[in-house]
Amino acid sequence: MSNLLSASCWRGALCIFVFGAVFSYGEMIKPEKVTASSELTKFKGHLAKFAADGKVDGKEYWCTDFANKAKGPHWLELDFGAPKKFNQIQLYMYEKNNFTQLFNNFKIEYWDGTAWKTIVDKKDYVSKYMRIVNGLDKKDKYNVELPDPAPVFRFSPLSASKVRLTVSSLPDGSARVREMLVSMSGGNVAEKEKKASANALVKYPGIYCFDFGPAKIETIPGFTKVSANTVYDAGKGYGWTSAAGMLDCDRRGPGSLRRDFVVSENTGAMNTFKVKLPSGRYYLYVLSGDGVLPSPGCRLNVNGREFDVPSNDTGDFCPEIFACDAGKDGLDISMKGIGILNSLVIAPIKQWREFSEIINSITVPDTGFKKDVQPTHREKPQISDADRKQGYICYVNSLQQRIFPDTTPLPQQVNNTVEAAATPGEIEAASFAIYGVNDVADLNITLSDLKSETGELFPAKDIDLNVVRCWPQRSGHKGNAKTWSVIPELLEPFSAQDVPSGISRQFWLNFNVPENAKPGLYTGSISLKAANTPEKKLALKFKVYPFKLKDPEDYFFAMYYGGREGSGYCIDPKNKDADMTQLLDMKKHGMNSVILTFGANWSPEIAERLRYCNRLLDEAGFPKQPIPIHHQEITPELAAQIRDLVKKENLREVLFYPVDEPFNKKLDRAIEIYKKLKTVPGIRTYSTVTQNDVDKLGDTLDVRTYTIIDYAKFEPERISEECRKAGKSFWWYSNASREYPDAVRFKAGYFYWKTNSRGQAYWAYANFQDDAFNDFDAGSAEHCTVYFKGGKLFSTIQWEEIREGINDFKYIYTLEQLIKENIGKKPEECTKARKLLDDIKADTVVDLKEYQKRFGEQIAIHIKSFWGAEKFDTYRKMIAEEIISLSK
Repeated sequence: MSNLLSASCWRGALCIFVFGAVFSYGEMIKPEKVTASSELTKFKGHLAKFAADGKVDGKEYWCTDFANKAKGPHWLELDFGAPKKFNQIQLYMYEKNNFTQLFNNFKIEYWDGTAWKTIVDKKDYVSKYMRIVNGLDKKDKYNVELPDPAPVFRFSPLSASKVRLTVSSLPDGSARVREMLVSMSGGNVAEKEKKASANALVKYPGIYCFDFGPAKIETIPGFTKVSANTVYDAGKGYGWTSAAGMLDCDRRGPGSLRRDFVVSENTGAMNTFKVKLPSGRYYLYVLSGDGVLPSPGCRLNVNGREFDVPSNDTGDFCPEIFACDAGKDGLDISMKGIGILNSLVIAPIKQWREFSEIINSITVPDTGFKKDVQPTHREKPQISDADRKQGYICYVNSLQQRIFPDTTPLPQQVNNTVEAAATPGEIEAASFAIYGVNDVADLNITLSDLKSETGELFPAKDIDLNVVRCWPQRSGHKGNAKTWSVIPELLEPFSAQDVPSGISRQFWLNFNVPENAKPGLYTGSISLKAANTPEKKLALKFKVYPFKLKDPEDYFFAMYYGGREGSGYCIDPKNKDADMTQLLDMKKHGMNSVILTFGANWSPEIAERLRYCNRLLDEAGFPKQPIPIHHQEITPELAAQIRDLVKKENLREVLFYPVDEPFNKKLDRAIEIYKKLKTVPGIRTYSTVTQNDVDKLGDTLDVRTYTIIDYAKFEPERISEECRKAGKSFWWYSNASREYPDAVRFKAGYFYWKTNSRGQAYWAYANFQDDAFNDFDAGSAEHCTVYFKGGKLFSTIQWEEIREGINDFKYIYTLEQLIKENIGKKPEECTKARKLLDDIKADTVVDLKEYQKRFGEQIAIHIKSFWGAEKFDTYRKMIAEEIISLSK
């Protein structure tokens, strides 16, 4: 569950991106000896010598000995053995995920043979910046010079045998240095920008690409630079017709199209950017974000039509795509409020494919990533005269079928009826898609109320209508994968859509069935009305089953939060509203507990945090399931205190979780810690493990949460029996962020059932790294099942499929309980129901070796399915029919 964070950015409430490392072309002076006030020996790779090994991008760096509470001021000394001549020093500070790791007060000195003499003495290096960026002056906020994590200090040549860095002011008390380079330079210093993304783009005729920011900042081929001072010129065909109070800003990263921007004034007047182009229908791609401050969001008025550009967290660049009409004078794009524009692409709707190529290139790095063509149906459909008149084809797809922009309908999917079924209190989904025969403009979709034959009402307000956003994501097993594709993932509340010719657009319905819904068939309609096509109606049918699902109270379902460092949930009562929003969302998707992570230092606040978390879970209606708590510094004494607190205040049981994934080097430490913890009576331990870990930890590990992976010997039948005999719990965990709806649903439901596991845990709810909307800007992919923008939470297909899978399990569980209750009363019905379950179980493949045979690798279970997309719903329906039979 490691939260892998990129070393190439800083992030926090006030974070900055710096990609401007400066490299000297001169003679580097290598020291004969490197010493320090202290060094961290607890972990390899943090000794003083690594601060002068010539490697600035490696994993090794000098860190002071915080394990033994080394006090500052801290110093690092380079001894050259004899006097050397130099005129430049570059200091590579450790940059993690926020600039609080940078030195605020520090100095660099040289030894003149008798005393230390000062070369550099920096005061308030970071705090000055923080005061400005936290201030009220807008101009200062967007013009302040950012502190550099790799500053270069140049001076008149001097000769010395030693150089020393002294750090006296640090936020967390520890000093960290990647490298300190001393050199004699001829003055030829060049800046090398690490561009995070954006290929060199071909400028397609008819498509307009703009990069906003200071004129001096170079953009990439195919884009035109627009500063706050670029006045509209009819000859050029673009510029500001109204730019009063506008500023342009450069944050030095990440990447050419994100590093800089223009920001509008917060006044009643609007700043207007005009583009002269032929009349017609256009797509607009708008990129808005700031690497230093949260972006405030704004309203765009485009030729009189308004669109939202949502606010984003610091460092998040959420792209928005709008469709609009250009008149004879082109487009007037006005910003209302404090609006930020990084880049803008405008393309005729007929050039959708070229437009897509450009916006994909803005996100996907130009090196190291290979496009991965995903399987889908691409054969062009038969087009009738009626289809041409209508302008599009409606088709109904299984929830497990991914609809890509180039997906085409199968003949049997062309349908004018959308159907679904569920129990009272359940959430159930359905999907349909539109394939453009012609270019469809401003397609609006409205749902009617549904009514039963007896007049019962299923109101339209209880049905969520979403558009599925397809965007570039890492494909395959994600993680460090170097393949990508445009993948359907994000569910966005419906807004009017354009559907280009030859392109599919998918829509997702979530039916929130009321707890008191009466059984029966409810019918209504879906109305589709576009600006340039006839109105069309689809029939909407929803069956409410005459039973409720039983709650599997003894089973555990939870999601790791993940998150950027310092983030999380159930931490601070000031964030109660956000915590409740997320907990209720988890509960809605089948979770019945949480997994908490505590920081490195145990404090008395642990008790209050446990109380706060329990209060939230109670208020959100969660059952009293145990809570695994990951804390690396837990001791038997502290475990006993928590055990007593839980018992005294009737809190949820705590599962003690000191070591996550105790593979390889962590295993020896885990063996020692878990052995000590099990001397405390009445507690249970937890960890995420492979079979090798279990073999070594033995009886000291109570809840064994297995990774589903080939080398770990994941053999559920054997594991289940071993845990039963030892009196231990068998759970498993998986990556929830893979956008493979059939594989995700299978694991959460039918697979879970057949493995006899009692718990499932997922990584992760919101494990964003750098830019939440960019899967390529860190060493590992984003692992998340939800997104946040504009202060709102957005679900994904994989999140909904986990819910579908857990509900599959609940249907099976309900039927199994009914068989137990009725075996003496209805033997024939029970035998029939039991046979169905036996047949389904035989059809449910959990042996990873079978995945190896069919798909070439055992871990294909995470991205491949033995079943066709429709089988999930077929089995669900058959199970429901048996439940109804036994419930009569």
